[in-house]
Parts: sequence; C-alpha cells; structure tokens
Amino acid sequence: MNNVSKILVLNLFLASTSLPAAFVCVGDFETAGTLGSSVSAQNWSGDAAALTSTTIAQAPDDPNNQVLKTTCSTSAKGIYLNLGESGTIASGATGTVFFRAYYSASTSYSLGFGARYSQDGDRTLQAQISTSSVAASKWQVYSSSTGAIGATTPSSLLTESWYNIWIVINPDGVANTWQAYYALDGGAQTIFAAGGASTFSFKKGALYDRPIDQFSIVFTGVSGVAVGDASPVYFDDIYVDTSAMNLATPVLVPEANTLFWCGGLGVMVAGIVSRRFFQKRRGR
Repeated sequence: MNNVSKILVLNLFLASTSLPAAFVCVGDFETAGTLGSSVSAQNWSGDAAALTSTTIAQAPDDPNNQVLKTTCSTSAKGIYLNLGESGTIASGATGTVFFRAYYSASTSYSLGFGARYSQDGDRTLQAQISTSSVAASKWQVYSSSTGAIGATTPSSLLTESWYNIWIVINPDGVANTWQAYYALDGGAQTIFAAGGASTFSFKKGALYDRPIDQFSIVFTGVSGVAVGDASPVYFDDIYVDTSAMNLATPVLVPEANTLFWCGGLGVMVAGIVSRRFFQKRRGR
C-alpha cells in the first residue's frame, strides 16, 4: 500500500469513527433548488399558500448555507416533507427525527412542527411541538390526554440562534409515545418538559399508531398570528434514524481531514491528504 493509500485509509477510519451512526439525511437544502425557489418540487407537499411562501434561502447567519425559509401568513396551513422509504419509521418502532430551527424575531410567529403519517388528516401530527409569540408559554407540546401543554423546559425562545431539536418516537420501546430534546449551538442538550412529564403520548393516542413518513411544519395562527415576511423562521439539516433513539448531532463541523456525509453517502475532501504527501516528497 503506497503512502497516499495509507493516509487515505487512516482519514477514512478517523472520520467514520466520529460520525453518528444510522442517521439518514432527508433535507439539507444545499442541492434542493436555486435561491428563492419553492420547495413544492423538492419532495414537499401541502397547502398551496404554505408551499408558495416556503422557499430556499440563504441562512440568516451564513450566506454560504442554503436553508428552508418559511413566511406563511395564512393560518391553518401546512407543508410536509415526504421522508421516503429510507426515512420512514415503522409503526411501533423506535426512531428519531433531527432538525434545526432558527427564529429571526420575537414577534409574529405561530407554527408547529413534528412527525406524522401521510394518510392522516391535514395538519394531524403524532408528535407535535408548537411555538407562539402570543402565548404565555412560547413552546407547547401535544399529548392525547391533555392536548397542548405549555413547556416548562424550554421556558423561553431565543431569536437569532439555531436550535438543534430531536424528536424521539416510541422511546424505550413504549408504543404511541414520544419525547423531544433541544440544544442551542454549543449548548447542553436538554429534554422537553411540560406538565410535570417528559414523555408524551401521540396527539391522537393509539388511533394514530401509524408509520412516521413525513416531517411537518404547520401554521397554526393562534390569535390570528402566523409567520410573516418580517419574521421568517428557518429550518435546516433534517435527519432521521429509523431504528433507534439517537441523540447524537448528525451535523458535523467541517474539518480539513474529515468526510462530509449525508445519509451515509459522503464526498471526501482529500486536499490535505495530497498536500501532506507531496510536502513529504519535497522534503526528501
């Protein structure tokens, strides 16, 4: 094995051992379309008003990153990302949906997001988190026994910060239940808590013991407020682990000698390999 091959294998090994296992990338928006284009042709479905006001945009904090921008101002609308066969969590199985959300302002937002089965009624989610600028609790979770519950953790919603969110379906193998965790970039991972609980039943209980095959964003319009152009909400990096409770962060910090992966299919950045090799040869 020559020197290049040895270095290549070493980089492959080091990178792969640090990657979270089993996450499949279902939406990172880097190749989802041109800036300003609608997501309707990118494996998303839903209400026309919501689709036309959900576009590919530059991240508010990084012009080199493409993300999903939502500006729907019509309540009772929703959009749904079809997860496909590789991203569907089977009925009764334990799985995890990961995504990132960014609120640009503290006013004029009322929307929910979560996981659902495509054949259920419009805007019906098994596991749903909602956020509202006009509610006493900025975050709410839904459970079949109590409906919407104001979250005690997190107790506030920060703007101009990326939230990493994990929704765990059927944690610990308990059917028709879910949990959620969050972490700000660089912050500690914390479980959602509401009503003295941290495990919640599906919004419609056992009636909705179905596969999870869509990630959903719904515009709820509490007190007539919905996301508007002045305060868009952004989403990025949607991943699914269809077989486990996975609290790893699938979005890796790019480094020169690592691999960049999306759903297990990676593109290797190997410039450092050749640079080190040729520097070594010149030093002979």
